[in-house]
Amino acid sequence: MSETKNPTSQQSEPEELKLKRQVGLVGGISLIVGTIIGSGIFISPKGVFLNAGSVGAGLLIWFFCGVLSTFGALCYAELGTMIPKSGGEFPILLEAFGPIPAYLFAWTATVVLKPSSLCLLSLTFAKYALTPAY
Repeated sequence: MSETKNPTSQQSEPEELKLKRQVGLVGGISLIVGTIIGSGIFISPKGVFLNAGSVGAGLLIWFFCGVLSTFGALCYAELGTMIPKSGGEFPILLEAFGPIPAYLFAWTATVVLKPSSLCLLSLTFAKYALTPAY
């Protein structure tokens, strides 16, 4: 006995898997703290206040640097809305400069920038974690 397949009983093809395009409050705060602020805020205040001459000048420098960082973050957000592809800076560089500079940046970021950033974060954590022991 042969079975006939009913076209309505066949399952439809699975939908394409896509990432959600949303960032919640916790994700946004984590993104800002992790990428924009980073560990530099824990290392550089001493040098800024020592070389500024006064507390007021040091706070003024921190304020203007915060404004400058905000402008950079807003430009980055605008680029992200203009080129809505996943991959960070790679699709932006691919669109603006072509495949060779985009590939070179991705390679450099993978081999040099990300490991050195992780090294600095590790050194900063070690410095603050071991301070009570000394």
